[in-house]
Amino acid sequence: MPIISRRAGRIFYNAQTFLLVSVLVVCFGCAEKNPRQDEAAAAQAALRFAQTAFVEYDAQYGYRALAPAARQAIPVARYVEVVHQLHPQAYPRILRATAFEPMPDRSGVMIYLTGENGDEQFFYRLIMVGSARRGYACHGFFRANQPPALSEARQALLSERVTATEKEPNFPVKQ
Repeated sequence: MPIISRRAGRIFYNAQTFLLVSVLVVCFGCAEKNPRQDEAAAAQAALRFAQTAFVEYDAQYGYRALAPAARQAIPVARYVEVVHQLHPQAYPRILRATAFEPMPDRSGVMIYLTGENGDEQFFYRLIMVGSARRGYACHGFFRANQPPALSEARQALLSERVTATEKEPNFPVKQ
């Protein structure tokens, strides 16, 4: 119930009402309804994740670099097992971010990577969640044996991003 000051003629609300209104304004004002996506930043984050997780095979960093929701859904042992299953013969030595596809709910961007190691080619799709303001983290990754089928939503990256390594990986080389 408002209290009216006779001197100033203003309406003053009690402290609880003011606090509630303040909290609601802050919460709704800070929420990203339609976050702006930055495909170049998402591609850079995807390459950073894939370089460490697949090329250098740093399993601990790769797992920590996953989005929090992904880490909650999969234990580290299963993550390591999946990475091994995706690479039965070898791991890539060179990676390129080639295309992106906005996610329908605007919660992130799908980034398409190609990789190579001698004659073997690698085709990846990484789901990068986040926004231009908050940054991106890998929520999931998939590998195919051939380039992905054409899609109307997929777009080429304006500048292809490349990462490569000459150092030896820290995992046993598969024969």
